[in-house]
Amino acid sequence: MTANPLIARVGLISYSLYLWHWPIVVFLAYAGEQNNPTWIVAGILLTFALGELSYRFIETRSSYYLGQLSFKKAAWVLFCVLLLVELLAVAARHLEVEGRLPEKVEKASQGSFDRNPRLNECLLGPGRDIPESSCIHGTGKVQAVVVGDSHANAVISSVVLAAEEKGSVVEMTYNGCSTLIGAKSHIPKSQCDLFNQHVIDTLSTTSDIPVILISRLTGSIFGYNERHKFHNRPLIYFGDNPEQTSDEVYRDFVMKQIETVCQLSQYRPVYLVRPLPEMDVDVPTTTYRNLMFSNEFEDVSIAEQDYMQRHAPIWQAQDKAAAACGAKVLNPLPYLCVNGRCMGSKDGRSLYYDTNHLSEYGNKFLTPMFKPLFQ
Repeated sequence: MTANPLIARVGLISYSLYLWHWPIVVFLAYAGEQNNPTWIVAGILLTFALGELSYRFIETRSSYYLGQLSFKKAAWVLFCVLLLVELLAVAARHLEVEGRLPEKVEKASQGSFDRNPRLNECLLGPGRDIPESSCIHGTGKVQAVVVGDSHANAVISSVVLAAEEKGSVVEMTYNGCSTLIGAKSHIPKSQCDLFNQHVIDTLSTTSDIPVILISRLTGSIFGYNERHKFHNRPLIYFGDNPEQTSDEVYRDFVMKQIETVCQLSQYRPVYLVRPLPEMDVDVPTTTYRNLMFSNEFEDVSIAEQDYMQRHAPIWQAQDKAAAACGAKVLNPLPYLCVNGRCMGSKDGRSLYYDTNHLSEYGNKFLTPMFKPLFQ
């Protein structure tokens, strides 16, 4: 064999290996075996085998037959093949085939979409003006005002369900913005500080309608636990120093939490919701993959002890604010945690639509926690 054909063959085989290694990698990820040495070695061997077979029976033969055609005809053949592949890919992505997967797997796979249907309408964020009016859920006299960030938006329907026989619930939420006077966000173009001032101004009127504060406080101060731009770094800061460390942010947070809660408590009842459990994986994705590939399925969960270790500083600050201002604290753990484990899924169904936001199914577990507020 001459040098040029050898180089050509090596090039084609390398290209085949490049094409085939992607589906193997995806399969390992779906099976949850991407860190298993045995599966990795098997995947590498399978990649080489498929690459060689692809070279012999696809690339080589295709090259021979296309070489018999004129350039124009060969181009049309390649175009039609690519178009067919693209159409098949689009069909696989968008067409719903009933019964394609077992019912439990189908339900689990839909967990990522089980979120507040009014999320885009009601959850404000960078680039959106702060309206004078707020989202109202339900009908009748307003029974409560839910204030906070995307965690509040994810929980709102459980509050609405708890109050449904009494009246409506107002939502005032802003993405990545914990309800703290003077808090500024690192998110570009965020108006978190202006939104919080709007909240304080709006709710500083005497009323017996309670305010329920729900935010991802731990993530805002110490950083997110999942892979993210703000992993282990503060999302918010106070004053004019955007380079504040987590310790500095927490120090200011303790004072600002008291200031905020006391300001609101002058005019109406205030309830502080403890931080919601955060999972260490994307719950819907992990759940449906486990159902597909694992013979011994286990629901997603974290140890309650790990929850307490991460969120203890926030609990302490909330306790100080509640004691100083006469606010009350609502604890979601008895409703989301069982036998020392905080559940991310239950019987194969996701309680979260990602790693940390409760799904519409999951947030209903908190309805009994909110129910006493309306009795």
